Amino acid sequence: MSEEIRLVGIGKTYAGGNAATAALSEIDLTFRRKEFTAIIGASGSGKSTLLGLIGTLDRPTSGRVYYGDTDTSRLKADRLADFRFERVGLVFQHFHLLPALTAVENVLSPFFGRRRGDARAKAERLLDRLGLGAKAHALPSQLSGGEQQRVAIARALVNDPDWLLADEPTGNLDSRNAERFFDLLQELKTETGCGIILVTHDLQLARWADRLVEIKDGRLVGDRGLAGDDAC
Repeated sequence: MSEEIRLVGIGKTYAGGNAATAALSEIDLTFRRKEFTAIIGASGSGKSTLLGLIGTLDRPTSGRVYYGDTDTSRLKADRLADFRFERVGLVFQHFHLLPALTAVENVLSPFFGRRRGDARAKAERLLDRLGLGAKAHALPSQLSGGEQQRVAIARALVNDPDWLLADEPTGNLDSRNAERFFDLLQELKTETGCGIILVTHDLQLARWADRLVEIKDGRLVGDRGLAGDDAC
């Protein structure tokens, strides 16, 4: 299992019109398992782009993303997809549940085209653990926003990932449910030992994390742990 993710000299540039736009420049960071990191920054700062690179959903223009000793830039697309399935769970702001599938079927969706084994039993256990055992066969339209979010979390955990990544997951929740979500993440970190990396614009909620990483205009400008010492 990968104990660390290392970003070395990460840059991301997008071509547009007559000029290229640098979304990220020279980012060096290390993330450790059993650590809950919140990445903060204003809208357009590059934090979601950074999360996409960490999760191998996109490739950097420059630099390398390492999971342990594995340089993900050297993996071909099909192997990278398998690698991501094996190592990473993803939770999105809008959940991206499939409307025609039940809660348990949505949890199982990462296994589409793959051997399931006992995945269904595990999916049902996860939903029960998250308080949704009675709604395993409900459609997303029959679930509240908070319930849909918990289905998305179960989906992200069904493959036993080393890392749970979440992009603005509380953006559609009220403050009470957002706090519950952060509580749940802390419990999951303790119970599973996974590393958690979360992007948020809400500084008050981000302070529930063990570590705050701040991105501004595509650059790393802050890295603080529980002691509050600035590492930059």
